[in-house]
Amino acid sequence: MKRNNTETKPNTEPTNYIRSIGGIGNYYGGLSVKAKGGKYFWAIENYDGVSWEEIPADLFTALNALEDSRGNSQR
Repeated sequence: MKRNNTETKPNTEPTNYIRSIGGIGNYYGGLSVKAKGGKYFWAIENYDGVSWEEIPADLFTALNALEDSRGNSQR
């Protein structure tokens, strides 16, 4: 799974944005969020891959704000 991947089109917002959040996870991977097609998702990678689940925009925003507040020393 690629982390912090952004595909952009000229003069538009990212079409596929994936970001790791915090230190929550398991042996295979951690919590990630993504935005795609105007919808927001989260997932934790597991032995059988990643199953993305749609989440509300405000939860996506809050998780990104949390990660931003952690600073570079936490990434």
